[in-house]
Formats: sequence, structure tokens, C-alpha cells
Amino acid sequence: MYTTQPCRHGEHDQFLYYLLHAYKNYQTLLAQTNRIDFAHLQKCAYDLLQKEQVHKHITHDLRYILVDEYQDTNYIQEQILLSLARATGKNNLFVVGDEDQALYRFRGATVRNILEFARKREFEGHNLYSRIRTKKGKHGQTFP
Repeated sequence: MYTTQPCRHGEHDQFLYYLLHAYKNYQTLLAQTNRIDFAHLQKCAYDLLQKEQVHKHITHDLRYILVDEYQDTNYIQEQILLSLARATGKNNLFVVGDEDQALYRFRGATVRNILEFARKREFEGHNLYSRIRTKKGKHGQTFP
């Protein structure tokens, strides 16, 4: 589908050619310098959890999972969390988030994760509609 030469069919095809070329160079540079980016790091963690021996080693003492800012998780992060939670034996996953404060869409986060969490049959979901914020006192202490 992609060639080693720029396409002459239009700007869109040429843009894709240069984008592919830049991505290949980026991947080569990462490999040459023994580095990975954030997306690849997440994929590595996910892949490790797919290996039964590693999964058992990581999760053997795991009892509870608590996630704050769940509205800012992406698909692979959610899959990692669900895998860890299933290993607790009771699907002990507690998530907190506010769909109105979703900020990390540019990093692949999807507010859908929190909106659809209560629909996951293996997890019990409850929506809390009141907001609890802390206030700072004059000496720096926090209280509701």
C-alpha cells in the first residue's frame, strides 16, 4: 500500500507518505537509543500481564485497586486495570472520576471508560452526584 517514494495522487497521499516516513524514523531512533515512549510502555505492561506466570507474580497479594481520575484513562490502561482487578478474586476495583473534567483526550484517554463503567456486569457500579472538595485553613491544613 505504501511505497518508498512520495505518491503523486494528491496532497493527502503525500502527507501519509511523509507521516509514515517520520514514524518509521521515530521508531528506529527509539530502538537505537534503547528507549520506549509512553504508549509503548503501556503496551509492554499489558503484554506482560497476558503472560500467566508474570500475571500471577504481580497479582498474588493484590486485594484492592483504587483509581482516581478514571475519566482520563485510555483503553489499554483500562484493560490493565480490569485484569488486575479480576485477580483480586472479588473484582475489587474502585474508580473515581468526573466526566466533566476529562483532560487527556490528546493522549488517547476516553471519557467513555467512566461513563460505561457502571454497565460492566462483573463490577458493581454506583454513581455519586455530590462533589466533595477540601478547603485549606490558614495554617495549610485541609478539611471538608
